[in-house]
Amino acid sequence: MSDVPNRPNPHKRRNSPNIPNVSNRPIQHTNSNRNAKSTVTKAHPTSPSLRTTIPRRITEILDWNSGDVLSWEIEKRGEKYFVIVRRLE
Repeated sequence: MSDVPNRPNPHKRRNSPNIPNVSNRPIQHTNSNRNAKSTVTKAHPTSPSLRTTIPRRITEILDWNSGDVLSWEIEKRGEKYFVIVRRLE
């Protein structure tokens, strides 16, 4: 038996009673959802890639965790572009 205390697994899915399951229905837009912001920065000084932080409220609603793999799609609707980000299972 180890003396190391049990640590939470960072890759385990959260099942918080305060966060509704929104996987099969539209997300209800509230001011708290729309006001999430983050800044885009260079991933590395010599890289053309950019990075940002996903706001905590967004990760809680989508049940995303560190180590999750995301797919990125671009969709054009009229003159605007939209990014669709999905967690791969």
